[in-house]
Amino acid sequence: MDTRVKTVGTAKLVWPLVLGLGLTVLLLWALMPHPAVEAQGVNPGFTVDIFHDRVWGMVNPGDVVTFTGPGQIYGAAQADAAGFFWTPLWDGATGAITEVNDGAALTFYVNGSADATITARDVTGQVDVLNDRVTGNIPGVSTGTAVTVTLKQWIGGEPQPGAPQATATTDSSGNFTATFGSVDIAPNYWATVDYAAGSSVRDHLAPAGVFMAYSTWGGVYGFADPGQVVTTTVYTGTSTSVRTVVTGTTDKLNGDYWIGAGPQPGDLVEVDLGGGSIISTVVATLTANVDATTDLVTGTAPANADVRVTFWRWTDDEYRYFEVITTANGSGVYTADLSSVVDVWPSDWLFIATADSEGDETWVIAGAPFIQVFDRSSNNQVRGRVDGPNLPVTATVNTGVSTSTLTGTSNPGAGISFDFNSVENIFAGYTVTVESPTWVDSMTVASVLLDFDVDNDRVIGYADNGRAEVEVGQRESGSYPINGSAVQTATITGPFTVTFSDFDLRFGSWIDFRHFNGDGYQTVAHRDLPYVDVGMPHGVGGNAFAYNEAVTATLYYSDGATSKAWTANDKDGDPFRFWFDEWGGEQIEPGDWVTVVGASGWAAGVQTVDLSVDADETTDRMWGQAPVGLLYAQWDSYPVPGGRDEFVPTDGAGNYLIDWSAYGDDIQYGNNLRSYYTALNGNQVSRNFLWPWMRVNYSDDRVEGDYEAGHTFWITVTDGVASTAVLSTTPGGGWGGPGFGTEDSDWPSGRPDIQPGDQVAFQSDDGYSNLITVGTITGNLDIAADTISGSIQAPFGAQTMTVECHIWVQSGPNPISVGGVAANGGSYTCDFSGTWDILPGHSVAVMYIEPDDGDRVINVFREPAPNLWVNKQSQGDPAAGGNFVYQIEYQNGGEGEAANVVLTDTLPLSTTYVSDSSDVTAHVNGRVITWSLPTIPAQSDNYHFDLVVAVDPLLVSGTLHNEVEIYAPYDEDPGNNSASTDDAVQSSNVDLSVEKWNHHSNPAPGYDFVYLLRYRNDGSTGSGIVTLTDTLPLSATYVSWFPQDPLWNLVSVGSQVVFTRPVIAGDRNGDIYLTLHLSNTVQEGTTLTNVVSIATTNEGSTGNNVYTHTMEAQGPYLDIGVSKDFGYGSTVAGYDVVYYINYM
Repeated sequence: MDTRVKTVGTAKLVWPLVLGLGLTVLLLWALMPHPAVEAQGVNPGFTVDIFHDRVWGMVNPGDVVTFTGPGQIYGAAQADAAGFFWTPLWDGATGAITEVNDGAALTFYVNGSADATITARDVTGQVDVLNDRVTGNIPGVSTGTAVTVTLKQWIGGEPQPGAPQATATTDSSGNFTATFGSVDIAPNYWATVDYAAGSSVRDHLAPAGVFMAYSTWGGVYGFADPGQVVTTTVYTGTSTSVRTVVTGTTDKLNGDYWIGAGPQPGDLVEVDLGGGSIISTVVATLTANVDATTDLVTGTAPANADVRVTFWRWTDDEYRYFEVITTANGSGVYTADLSSVVDVWPSDWLFIATADSEGDETWVIAGAPFIQVFDRSSNNQVRGRVDGPNLPVTATVNTGVSTSTLTGTSNPGAGISFDFNSVENIFAGYTVTVESPTWVDSMTVASVLLDFDVDNDRVIGYADNGRAEVEVGQRESGSYPINGSAVQTATITGPFTVTFSDFDLRFGSWIDFRHFNGDGYQTVAHRDLPYVDVGMPHGVGGNAFAYNEAVTATLYYSDGATSKAWTANDKDGDPFRFWFDEWGGEQIEPGDWVTVVGASGWAAGVQTVDLSVDADETTDRMWGQAPVGLLYAQWDSYPVPGGRDEFVPTDGAGNYLIDWSAYGDDIQYGNNLRSYYTALNGNQVSRNFLWPWMRVNYSDDRVEGDYEAGHTFWITVTDGVASTAVLSTTPGGGWGGPGFGTEDSDWPSGRPDIQPGDQVAFQSDDGYSNLITVGTITGNLDIAADTISGSIQAPFGAQTMTVECHIWVQSGPNPISVGGVAANGGSYTCDFSGTWDILPGHSVAVMYIEPDDGDRVINVFREPAPNLWVNKQSQGDPAAGGNFVYQIEYQNGGEGEAANVVLTDTLPLSTTYVSDSSDVTAHVNGRVITWSLPTIPAQSDNYHFDLVVAVDPLLVSGTLHNEVEIYAPYDEDPGNNSASTDDAVQSSNVDLSVEKWNHHSNPAPGYDFVYLLRYRNDGSTGSGIVTLTDTLPLSATYVSWFPQDPLWNLVSVGSQVVFTRPVIAGDRNGDIYLTLHLSNTVQEGTTLTNVVSIATTNEGSTGNNVYTHTMEAQGPYLDIGVSKDFGYGSTVAGYDVVYYINYM
């Protein structure tokens, strides 16, 4: 029926993708074992894979390998600790993976020295499924060139160690033929062709002109030219009645196709490859039953047809291929006995096929009933295979205390999967039962404890007795051409050690441990090894090893020994991850070392490198500088889900470039773009691209921006008059990263008053420029309803914008985003009710996001709130038996008045309250003294008063610790609401004295006059209670008094005026103004004598405690005056000015 030769050569592959795989097929692939490719298959030297456009090899550990090719083709990588490296073929002009033309020469350098030159030649040829051979031609090679052909079951990737191989040599024309005598090549097998010795070139060939009808899954699979339109027509039986017609396109890189046309046994399937080429087959009736006990596969097939049974399995460190061919009898019954070839296990997936005369095949996949459990470390899955397709199936997890059950239906391959993540964490010792209507079995989840030894590439641990497959892999192992993972099989009898040769187990690797019990059922345990990712310039993240273990991080200077900062403040809530970003004000600089230690006993570290990243959303390009080698580039299309990761090499100078549009991706402003450098030990240094992000907060007259540190910015605000600030970007100057923010001192002509309509221009020293025209944001803040609403007027016409509402308080709620707000008067409402209680003093920032570049204009709304402040100072020193003075000072600097204010002072031990000068009743409760203060107005002056305490006479040493706190509801900054002081107790040292003189000229008869009484304590410690007695002159009578210090009390008035106070602090003095009246009967020239004395209870020497003052009465002197001076302020309209008025 075929009208096209079936052994035509194939297309070139770059990525192992299969078109059109449905969910059921993907589930089957998930249930099948995932083969890995190990370094044992790596040639010493270099391999150039011109099919997948990648290069790899083995050199010395840590060697840096680079190569150059025609034009701007290059590659680079640092070999890992096993000596393995790989890199894609990269085009520095296009910023993408590239292919090389036939005859292209690649020159390799190791650590900068030329090492080898390889000339790449395209392999053309045929994969002959009828004759089980691969024939081809390699132009330009010498006669007798060795050729090795290795088979692989599916497209993509490289063949595994242990895969079937055949060898050949080229003739004088470069032709070769490799024959597989023990392999029946199928339509889905493809061939890897390696030629030359030492360094080698690799190409790939796949069958063409044949296909397989996948009876189990109702699909058709084959190869054609890349990008070829393929139409599959399925006829019911062999009639002309069409069951389905499905058109698809082969993979543009691989040339393979999968078309879910739904063929049934007995149907005629035609595949139109275009250009009149049609291939066809009749789907065979093919069944299979696998008995893992007897190693027999039985079933039905067309009478007298050959039936091929194959499967792959890891044995030691090889993924081996097993094949048995049998023939159905005249009734179509066949039996395939594998007992002489291999012991079939329940976990094996067997591929059963029969072919027509032209090589087209019908396939089914089968296996014995099987249970596979993924424990908690592997995401709590129960998978299996029951005794038939489309059956109701239950899975039950029995913890010994409770049971959890899920139900489902087996797929066409009899497989099924259950996700217990939201139901039960699965641990060792639990019993798992899987049951269909006709089959049921159970298994006990095996005990598996895993640990690692990265120095010796070992997995160590403990497991229940049984067989095991131990697989290890690198981070992003799926992108490796080979050596991304490796497998060893082992027999486990408790403690075990599995060592991997030629594979570098390092930080960031992973372990899959597949344990088989006596029934062949499987427990899968997975562990990710810890690693460190230093997110320059301020974050350290990564994986821990043990669940919820404590992790600490130390930042060192470049010497690796001098500590720069230490932290245990892990901010990542994931129990297996960590994140640190508080370093006591320190930044992580290139050359610094970071070490992270886990409580389970591991320690990982990395020296940071100089890694830069830049991007342009208009060209979709990302570039930068890094150490020479292979980087990992990541694009995350935030805030829209999606993204891509690619390995990107630098050139020989450390420059790298990737054009995301080459992969069909469109980079948008604000997307996350990141580059990763991986050190030899597997730990990473990364850096995010920082999109320039400018902000104008016109409420606070502040201009801000996020930008890389180390640049100079000129910020110009134009509001009729231009004001310019010049400032530098700093590591922590932006919102959570590098940037800048203006302060009042940055504006030489004074901070501008930014208003709607003003323009703010940004210019940096590296050419960046931007202009923001300030729009209008109105806001109605309703703190009772916890809402804010308003409107937007911004210079973007009828475009819509996003408005965000933020509450700027510590540990505040997530912002609310309102989309679709019209720039020309649209309204917004942000409702925080139920999530946050907006209080007076909370700053509610409303900002609109400019639709062109994400910049923001901000207005801030607040309900006025108080902002209380308190401080206290001690006067002199305390001494046993004396009194001691504290001065308490407080203020309200907020925009709202402070009501219901409570001031609390907790006295030191061994002291008692004596008195205070607050004029407010003190409530004494032991050592706790409280005052209920009157309402303090907004923006108040400072208030202060003295608090006097008595010191216990028995306290001869020690320290008096005193604390004071002030409180009012809605205080916007409680951080300045307390103060304390500590004072050491000293030996008593009190020395009081008193002086007196007339305050003005001598007194005149019939007039008032003023005495100034000056008292002091020249000692260092506080006195006891003080009595000051003034004996008045004859013919003088008391009028009034005025103390500088409110602690004084007037006790009595007569010929003597007596004052008392609780204490005079050490090294303190003060004045009392005493006004008297001189009788008009006194003659001028009369001598007036006044005596004043001072006394206390704890003074040792009293020699200067009495003072006598004399003066003469004289005639009156009357001359008053007034003057006025400019004090301070501004004479500009709207500002305050202060004048001083003097009188005498």
